[in-house]
Amino acid sequence: MKGAGPLYESLGFERATILLHESYHLFGDDEKFALHRVWLAKDRLGWTALRYGRTRLWKNTREWTLAENPRMFTCGEDGQSDCLE
Repeated sequence: MKGAGPLYESLGFERATILLHESYHLFGDDEKFALHRVWLAKDRLGWTALRYGRTRLWKNTREWTLAENPRMFTCGEDGQSDCLE
């Protein structure tokens, strides 16, 4: 996370992603919105399928985002792939 500051760099990308998600709740946003915004920002955060796709956090977040925001996963040949990949 270029320029994100020492706190986030020391926490790692996945922890920073969790903090970002939780920050949306602090401002009153619901789960659907928080999942949507974090999924949109994942590439900017450096939180990519190539690097983190096998982690439990990635798999859970993808599953929850798909359940809450299914239109984000209607791409690819199968019509069920992540539209941001």
